[in-house]
Amino acid sequence: MDQVKNQTLDKTIVDAREHTLYCGVTMTGKTTLARHHARILARAKYDVVVYDPVRTGTAGGDWPETATLISDPETLDKFLERAKGTDKHPLFLFVDESADIFSHGQTQNHWIPRRIRHEHIYLRMIAQRPKMLHPDVRSQCSYAYVLRLAADDRKMVLADFGHDPSAGNSETLDKGDCMLLTSGSSEIEEFNVFELVNSKRQSPSTSKEAS
Repeated sequence: MDQVKNQTLDKTIVDAREHTLYCGVTMTGKTTLARHHARILARAKYDVVVYDPVRTGTAGGDWPETATLISDPETLDKFLERAKGTDKHPLFLFVDESADIFSHGQTQNHWIPRRIRHEHIYLRMIAQRPKMLHPDVRSQCSYAYVLRLAADDRKMVLADFGHDPSAGNSETLDKGDCMLLTSGSSEIEEFNVFELVNSKRQSPSTSKEAS
């Protein structure tokens, strides 16, 4: 049953041509999950671009070897000026430390999530404090992977997705525990990031990923 559920979660991220948010306090597994998803997309032969100014190691492995890595905001700006995907071959852009790019004060960047979808570029934003992201940016996300958060951040994200802010109390979430919120859906799917990633590592078909 868990294997079927994990396959469904993987299929969701491959099929999701929408913006996505990964949020959780440090050491909860948000970057591990994001990198796991990036490797899935890379194996599916999609273009994966990563803005990662820190390159912190995780227990779940690194970004895919085929990904284009960017660590400088100016380089990211230049990339976005010329980047364009296609309907059949979209581009997935992972932005770590996304509050550094999409904060309340950086209004010059707020056009990015609104417009790049029309260029078939889809954001995967990673943040420790989603409250630091401007509401115009958060509202563009159709999916949110919510790990353990400060209480006000949790309430805000749940409200963004139309849920009762008291639902799915993330104060009870342990390391790796995650809630998947989907825009337009009343369901909250729950799973553990490290169980998901480890199940893939132990599978013979994904043994290369563990190396």
